[in-house]
Amino acid sequence: KLEVRADVDELLRTDAKTRVDIQTQRLRAGTRSVNEIRREDNLEPIEGGNEFLWPPFALDMAKEIPIEADPADTLEIPQ
Repeated sequence: KLEVRADVDELLRTDAKTRVDIQTQRLRAGTRSVNEIRREDNLEPIEGGNEFLWPPFALDMAKEIPIEADPADTLEIPQ
């Protein structure tokens, strides 16, 4: 059995500036990691490149310390 796969993304590729803008938006939205974007450009992965850089994906909620209100910051409304 012979299977052929065509990468049509190359045919639909945008100009360089638009491509970088889209990649930046994907990084900031947390939908792509650096290595996923590098793979799209046929580049080798980098160390730490599988981590997502933008919240909420960049936060490990199990490790985060909850923020508690400081009583000194409480506003008092005069009567």
